[in-house]
Amino acid sequence: MKYPLSLNSVNRTELISHCTAVNSISLHSYQTATPISAAQGAALLAQAVYDTSRTFRPTSFNAVGLFVVEKTAFALANSLRQVNQACPLQPFVEAQRIASSLSSIDDDKMQLPLGSEQSIEWHPMPDVRSVPALNTAFNDASKSLLLSEGTALVTNIDSAMSELKALKNKRDSRIAQTKFVAVSLPVETTVINASSAISLADSIKRLGDNNKHWAFMLFVGSDSEITLVKELFT
Repeated sequence: MKYPLSLNSVNRTELISHCTAVNSISLHSYQTATPISAAQGAALLAQAVYDTSRTFRPTSFNAVGLFVVEKTAFALANSLRQVNQACPLQPFVEAQRIASSLSSIDDDKMQLPLGSEQSIEWHPMPDVRSVPALNTAFNDASKSLLLSEGTALVTNIDSAMSELKALKNKRDSRIAQTKFVAVSLPVETTVINASSAISLADSIKRLGDNNKHWAFMLFVGSDSEITLVKELFT
C-alpha cells in the first residue's frame, strides 16, 4: 500500500477533483451455501459482474482487484487481519471475522449461510475516500496545502503580532504531522482494463485456485475513477 501520487496536488481544487465516486463488488468463501474453490468463487463473481439486472451497476468496467487466497481459515484470518489493520475494507473485515471464528473451537463458530447462496451486489461509493487509507492520505495532502493557502489569505501574518509567530510555528508543526503509513500487504492485486462488463467478467474468471478460503474485492469504474485506488494498492 503506497501513498497515491495524485494527491500531491498544487491546490485544493485539484486535490478535491481526485475524490471521485467508484463502485465495488465483492465475494468471500463464507458467503456460499457450500465450500467452493477460489476459482469457482471468481466465476460466481464474474457472473454477478455480467448480470445486467443488478442495481448500482457501473457504466465503465476498468477495475482494481484485491484478493487473498489461503489453504486454511486460520491462514486467511491472519492475512486479512494485516490488511484490515492498515486499511479496513468491509468485505475483508467480514471474511476475517468468520475465518477467525472457524479456526477457533466449535462453540465460537459463526453460522454459515444455509440453503441458497448469498446475493452478490454492487456497492456504490460516493467518494473514494470511503477507503480508509485513501481518506488518511487525503487528509495528509489537505494539510500540506494549508501553509500556502494561509500565506495567500494573510500576506503579512508574521508582522501582525509577535505572539502570532509562536502560534504559526505550532500550526506548521501540526500540519507537518502525517498519519498515512505505507506498508506491504499480504493481498494480491490486479489491474484490469476492460471495455465492457463481459470483458471484465472474462478477466475475473481467470483469478483464483483450488483453495477453499478466499476473499475478493473489486473497485470498478472509469480509468479516472479508479486512479487513486490503483495508486494505493499497486
